[in-house]
Amino acid sequence: MNTRFEPISEQHGYLNITLDQADYLPQFNEELKKIKKNASIKGFRQGAAPDAMLRKLYGDGIKADLLQKKLNLIIENYQKDEQIRFLGDLIPVEADGENLQNESIAFKFEVGIAPKPQLDRMFQDFSIVKFKVDIPEERITEEIDHMRNRFGESIETEEPIIKEDFIEIEALELENGSLKESGWKTQFPVSLGEQMHETFFEKVDGLKKSDSFIFNMDEVEKNLTETDIRKYLLKLSPEAIETPGNTFEGKIVKVMRRQAATLSEEFYKKAFGPQSTITSEEELRSNIRTNLQSYFDLECKKLMDIELVKQMVQRAGLKLPEAFLVKWLQQSYEEWHNKEGHELEHAMLHFKEGMAWNLIRDQIIVDYKIEVEVSDIIELVIGEMKNQYPGVQLPDESWQELAKRTLGNKEKATQYYVEEQNRKALEWIKQQIQIQEDPISLDQFRDKVKALNEHHH
Repeated sequence: MNTRFEPISEQHGYLNITLDQADYLPQFNEELKKIKKNASIKGFRQGAAPDAMLRKLYGDGIKADLLQKKLNLIIENYQKDEQIRFLGDLIPVEADGENLQNESIAFKFEVGIAPKPQLDRMFQDFSIVKFKVDIPEERITEEIDHMRNRFGESIETEEPIIKEDFIEIEALELENGSLKESGWKTQFPVSLGEQMHETFFEKVDGLKKSDSFIFNMDEVEKNLTETDIRKYLLKLSPEAIETPGNTFEGKIVKVMRRQAATLSEEFYKKAFGPQSTITSEEELRSNIRTNLQSYFDLECKKLMDIELVKQMVQRAGLKLPEAFLVKWLQQSYEEWHNKEGHELEHAMLHFKEGMAWNLIRDQIIVDYKIEVEVSDIIELVIGEMKNQYPGVQLPDESWQELAKRTLGNKEKATQYYVEEQNRKALEWIKQQIQIQEDPISLDQFRDKVKALNEHHH
């Protein structure tokens, strides 16, 4: 057996492995004996088939399986002995004239080698900013208004229509500007919210109950399909063959308006549950400020973590074998097959950032013996579920059971394991650096999130 590395460029080369008969023949003969003992071949007693026939029938399969196992072990041991790590998958290189019948069989693989981060040099003079959002009173007032509307009630009004009203319309089909004889008649509700078509609102804005207007049925709501219009607005049955025109005269039958709830002890109980101790607007504002601050503190932590990863990657300056990575990705993953030019360059930039961070994280975990326990992952899953369903109150045992059920999915379990690795590595990094708190306004925070979402992978 012989193993030899042939460099192509930095962190990129060929791994050559040559196996002689002595490397696999003993195991080959043992496997053949096992097959011979149990083989039932027509014309021969069980266990009496000739070796030559067995080699012809099963030899190539046995040898291919043995060679694959040998190669895997050799590659694994080579990485351990040389203290290196191959990136992605090894890419086999076709060898001329090689086949399983040769006494000596050579294998050649194109490989990319992971650079090793130098952690001790990465934390010198390293500081990072953690933002602290200053929450204005107007934001708290917005939240209170939203709560009052949510727990308010709808009342019928005779006042002019405004946005967010809910109206009922009686519609009669028109033809050449006049009511069509035996034309279609329908009645339907419309919510004058985000889904309403601007053209439609312009026609009803300021009208009152019993007022009439002319409108196009296709311009009532933004995202209605023709099927939706026939079903929900025209009220046609699926079997109906009628095809009414688009122009209708609408009459406002009813105008409903949401009336905000009054701040009172009853309102506080509705909003926060019967156990609520809030009894005044001052206490309500304090509670909302505390909750909003907790929310924005968590979002600012996420921003800091993203920036921290970015700076760690920049400081590491790892040289990745791009030519190998492109070749491996385009051979292995369908979404990479047709990437080229600027698209490929852009995708590789972000892929290398992600790979560099993975190498840094893994190095931290190994060098500083950071362990991820099952209990850590369960706690992570429970925390995520509680954030998704903030109002749900369950016993600890129930949360534990739900988390374990989630982790029963192997793909999900791996995802949470990596997420916990990231979290622990980042927490370790934060202990090595300076963190400076920087107050920012809510608008500045939103600008930073917008900029990040516009160009973040």
